[in-house]
Amino acid sequence: MPCSPRAGFTLIELSVVLIMISLGLGMALPRLSTPPTKRTEWVAQQFVRDIELARTRAQSTRKRVRMAFDVTNNRYVSYLDHDRNAAFGESAAEMAAFLGSRWTRLNGEVRFGRGSTSAAPGDDGSGAVTFAGSRLNFDSRGIPLPLGSTGYIYIHHINAPDAVAAIRVRPSGAADYALFRGGVWQ
Repeated sequence: MPCSPRAGFTLIELSVVLIMISLGLGMALPRLSTPPTKRTEWVAQQFVRDIELARTRAQSTRKRVRMAFDVTNNRYVSYLDHDRNAAFGESAAEMAAFLGSRWTRLNGEVRFGRGSTSAAPGDDGSGAVTFAGSRLNFDSRGIPLPLGSTGYIYIHHINAPDAVAAIRVRPSGAADYALFRGGVWQ
């Protein structure tokens, strides 16, 4: 009986194909990573949502709410004045009263700070958080205290000092953000 040729691939052919695929992925994957400006923008959007949640919680419970920013450890938390004594001890009970709040750590490479940028337009404060004592307080109507005050929270990406966002809280309590792109605030 004549021997028929074998069907399939040799080990060398499979190895060459796998090496080519690996090289292709090695060149393509770095381009698929998220740029620092986008990561900073995502954290800014999360900040706006959390500030709006704190404001809404103050309105719905008709109690004061405080957001505390720990710039050194890159985290923040919200408290609810559950006993209506108009004073915050920043206790575990006040933290739990705010929807079981806990410390929220900033996304890995995003930190509090201004990076290599100047202040956002309209900001005359200094530092990463311009609220007094790094605390944002809302009254029972969701308006920042002292009444009608405003402030900024700056965040930046550690690998791109110009990837900066400024989260602004307006006198009405509404929050928005601006990004530093191409040397200007947008």
